[in-house]
Amino acid sequence: MAKPMAKRDHLSGLLPELLLHIASCSEEMYSADDHQALLCALSSTSRRLNSSFEMELYSFNINKQGASIMTLAASLGRIDFMKKALSYGAPIEAQGQHRGARLAALPRTDDECPRD
Repeated sequence: MAKPMAKRDHLSGLLPELLLHIASCSEEMYSADDHQALLCALSSTSRRLNSSFEMELYSFNINKQGASIMTLAASLGRIDFMKKALSYGAPIEAQGQHRGARLAALPRTDDECPRD
């Protein structure tokens, strides 16, 4: 008897560059918070996409939201995210203010994403 085929995530079959292009279109259509939430949602679907979207997530936050990831990560005790944001050029004295502690607004680590 044949084994049933595993359910496959349709996003995993697309090139990360294509998904990044699609996501970049949302920047023009949605608020900065909604755009970043979309990037975070897409990046959290797999480790491959997380790696692909990481630079875009940090760069967007640093350049468009005053590096608010620094204050959010600090308030949540996520030193790992602060170090990563600094490596992408976030200023240590970030000006952006987060609107409440929203874990969904933080990028994910590879360990927090499903395996590909």
